[in-house]
Amino acid sequence: MSAPTRVTVGFLILQALLIALSGPTGHTLLVYGVVLAAALLALGVTLWRAQAESVRAVRWGWGCVAASLLLWCGGQAGNLWWEWGQGQLGVLNRAILLVFHLAAVPLLFLLARPGLEREPRQALLLDGAQALLLALSYYWWTWGTLDPANAHDAPAVATQLWLMDAQNLYLLLGSLVRWRAASPSAERNLYRVLSLHLAAYALAVALNNHLTSWRPDWVTPGWSSLITLPFLLLACLAWPGQAAADAQAPKPPRRRAHLVRSISPLMLSGTLMLLALLLIRVDYAWGVAGVLLAALSSAARGTLAQLQQRLASDSLRRQRQQLARIAWTDALTGIPNRHHLRHVLERLEQPDRRQPQPHHWTVLMIDIDHFKQLNDQQGHRQGDACLRQVAQALHNALARPGDLLVRYGGEEFLALMPNTAPPGAPRMAERLRAAVEALALAHPAAPGGRVTVSVGWASHTAGPPVDFDALITQADQALYRAKRDGRNRVAGAA
Repeated sequence: MSAPTRVTVGFLILQALLIALSGPTGHTLLVYGVVLAAALLALGVTLWRAQAESVRAVRWGWGCVAASLLLWCGGQAGNLWWEWGQGQLGVLNRAILLVFHLAAVPLLFLLARPGLEREPRQALLLDGAQALLLALSYYWWTWGTLDPANAHDAPAVATQLWLMDAQNLYLLLGSLVRWRAASPSAERNLYRVLSLHLAAYALAVALNNHLTSWRPDWVTPGWSSLITLPFLLLACLAWPGQAAADAQAPKPPRRRAHLVRSISPLMLSGTLMLLALLLIRVDYAWGVAGVLLAALSSAARGTLAQLQQRLASDSLRRQRQQLARIAWTDALTGIPNRHHLRHVLERLEQPDRRQPQPHHWTVLMIDIDHFKQLNDQQGHRQGDACLRQVAQALHNALARPGDLLVRYGGEEFLALMPNTAPPGAPRMAERLRAAVEALALAHPAAPGGRVTVSVGWASHTAGPPVDFDALITQADQALYRAKRDGRNRVAGAA
């Protein structure tokens, strides 16, 4: 038998013994004490569960359940003080009834949350204000059904009991909908436990209240103490370490989950609007205030949702741009890589009437001479440092903003230069070669003892369209000729 089961069974046995051993005058007092003890047990377990949860939003949800239980315990303790401390048996007390209504505020607040996502503080404040006003409006409406001059008016009391049932069913329906639409297992387990507790609580309260109202002679202390069962059920199900019954259940359809999460905050405004319209007949000023707050909250909620969506869209676009920069940048040298070159060439191959292409293009293929020997003799760390310095020198030598330098692969670089005709291509190739030679990087295996590059160039002069693949192939062939003719030189073809 698990620990929560042992605690539940032990509590029920102790409850039965106390009722059996208690005298007739202590029965009602004992019932209040037992029910309060069961609610306090559930409160302690939910607080424990909130501390044990790792997901912040689910921990916050269990905290809302605990806050509701704390207020309920306050109302039950108030009943105990009012009827036995003040001797007001069977007399309703406004303040105590208000505390019981306020116990619904944390649950209304929880059910209004879209889900586990973070929300702006303004949205939380709006939901909190609406949940509080909804509970106050419902309290004001239920109290308005009673005749102040006749607190024991049977029809009014019956109406109030049905209104209490409606409140419990509203919370139960909201929790059931959230349970069937919850996707993460921790959130789904939270609403599962809450739904089962609210179902048991609504049934127990309805049976006890209506039977007490219709046939009070049938109600025994043992019958009244059955209200402990919903709290014991909550304590048993919420016990930390309990395996969730629906942890392996299939996830709900995404459309349903998104629909429920979108509607949940609006349902709070809609319910407050409807209740405020009904309340106008009881208290005009209070009803109008509720209608205005519901309308303003719904509009503000929509505005905040649009703002949050735009901020999320902007953030997503910046992330995509950042990821694109990372994907298109060579990690070692910091210059664009071959993927970026392919992206640029694909864009150039698509005709754009608004931005006509240049008629002259030049491709330069640059290769570091004897780089394998440099790596073998001085190590890869020195080879990487050489690549970075050569890349920086080549980048600085390209003076025009439209020129593109990429690391083509290994020790090979490619420069793509628009508006560069054959007369200027060999001069640019020589400029790049000289820039690397001017670094005077030591290379013991090279003939001159310094790091040098060979450059092959190829130019296109016939106007668009340009076959860039063919141009790159021609530049690569020119590079091969430069290396074959002795390296540290340029070669090309128009």
